Amino acid sequence: MKVGAKQRLATVFSLGFFALVAQSLLFREFFSVFEGNELGFGCFFSSWLLWVGAGALVARSLTRAVHKLTDFFEWLPLVYLPAFILQLHLVQHARMLAGVQPFELFPLAKMFPVAMLANAPVSFVTGLLFTIACAWLSGAGGLPPARVYFFEALGGGAGGVAVTAALAAGWPAETIFLVLAVANSSLATRFHDLAFNNKLYSARRRYITQYVAQYPLPDCGSKPSRRIMELTQRIC
Repeated sequence: MKVGAKQRLATVFSLGFFALVAQSLLFREFFSVFEGNELGFGCFFSSWLLWVGAGALVARSLTRAVHKLTDFFEWLPLVYLPAFILQLHLVQHARMLAGVQPFELFPLAKMFPVAMLANAPVSFVTGLLFTIACAWLSGAGGLPPARVYFFEALGGGAGGVAVTAALAAGWPAETIFLVLAVANSSLATRFHDLAFNNKLYSARRRYITQYVAQYPLPDCGSKPSRRIMELTQRIC
């Protein structure tokens, strides 16, 4: 697919944005489940980085598969959506998975294995997509991989500001995710519109964005969530 360099950089920016927001929301949930245990912080970030490295290593070792995936990389950020939902549920049920009662302190012997399991989806996808993005961006007029680092970090910084502002405004985590889901799906399909200039893709973008806005999240009945659903048509 022929997508310009600016669109590619915008996609890389969105990767950093989503990864940072997702990490912040998941860490808040992790903090609650593990009751602010300092050892839990170390388990969270160490397991997160280990899975990011694992994802990058897998992408690096599968050269042929990575080359094929670059042909439709614009769709790959959508993998973040089910990965986030899966990881959120794993974190929320961490005590059940470890067999630790709510009134018990989380023992370190069980904490790290559960953290490794719960942190796998989003962090692994982050490492995988980041490595593929380097190959994908180099196909846009030979742009250097350093651009991936820069725009991913820029997106992460913007994501940090955005999630802080949203949480300070009282938005629940589910609503913040809903906004990201709509934005990610709209961005991916928008680039297909630009590449193909086809009404079919415009219709598909509208359908996907509306479908994502109906994700089965616990707080989708809240006023902010309903407002986001009402604005879906404008985003389309």
